[in-house]
Amino acid sequence: MSAKTILVIDDDPSVCLMIKLFFERQGYVVETAEDGIDGLGHLAHGYPDLIFLDVQMPMLNGHKVLELLRARQVKIPVLVMSANPDVPSWVAEIGAAGFVPKPFSFPDLLPLVEQILGA
Repeated sequence: MSAKTILVIDDDPSVCLMIKLFFERQGYVVETAEDGIDGLGHLAHGYPDLIFLDVQMPMLNGHKVLELLRARQVKIPVLVMSANPDVPSWVAEIGAAGFVPKPFSFPDLLPLVEQILGA
């Protein structure tokens, strides 16, 4: 069985790098994108198994990325990341797979990802 792929869309390079390094050590393939436009560009080359999506980004924010994914009927599970305490209610409304509050703990994050991906 091939490794599951995760796409991280976040304008903070350190967040992208931390998630990439952690999940690659767990056997996942991890791609990163610096904003929503770059993230949507990655989808032109194939769909990942999971998307980590920051909400507040320049160019194209997480709200708009999710809106575009839903409009295109893309069925990729999305974990929304944010430090904004109002985001969890919005995440439930749009049907994302879950919410990850920033800052997050990798030991807490791994079981959530494994549950979503059926690993």
